[in-house]
Amino acid sequence: MEEARVHAFRIPTDGPGGVEQDGTLEWSAATVVLVRLRAAGHEGIGFTYGDVSVAAFAASPLVPVARGADALAPPALWSRMPEAICDAGRPGAGAMALSAVDVAAWDFEARLLGLPLTGPLPAFHERVPVHGSGGFTN
Repeated sequence: MEEARVHAFRIPTDGPGGVEQDGTLEWSAATVVLVRLRAAGHEGIGFTYGDVSVAAFAASPLVPVARGADALAPPALWSRMPEAICDAGRPGAGAMALSAVDVAAWDFEARLLGLPLTGPLPAFHERVPVHGSGGFTN
């Protein structure tokens, strides 16, 4: 990767009265952390939700690991990232930051190859049962 950037956006919710709720909490905004990896005229994006501190976590120390990484080897990048955050903690904010960079790397590879995101991901089954649910109560 030639370039890696991290952004944090605080987005107001559009629930009734500007509030969303899930039966236990209410909130009026959410922070989205966006990672953009670029090279050779292509871009991959990954994101996570979390405090703006997750963006700082992704920017340092993970972005330096992503710069110069092989665009066709997301697993190699992933294997180097836990070592980069070992002193700061891998669970919580560390896992959120790592996942945003990881998704951006897979998205970059897919776009580079002209495939949907599911194209380069390892698959073990052609079909899987899926259940989706929500939790917002307003």
